[in-house]
Amino acid sequence: MKLACRVLRVAESGYYAWWGRPPSNRLVKHASLTGCIVGIHTASRGTMAPAGCTPNSVWA
Repeated sequence: MKLACRVLRVAESGYYAWWGRPPSNRLVKHASLTGCIVGIHTASRGTMAPAGCTPNSVWA
């Protein structure tokens, strides 16, 4: 890990602090929306695009 941190010019302590954090709200919402899009696309046998996925269908 020392080499990776040195190459990326970040402190090891910063990396470990980042690693231990819970996922952000944005990341959680993004994952939920991605799941919705994949579900709609799969249910439509690959014929429906992400336009069919609205925020109401994600958080309903």
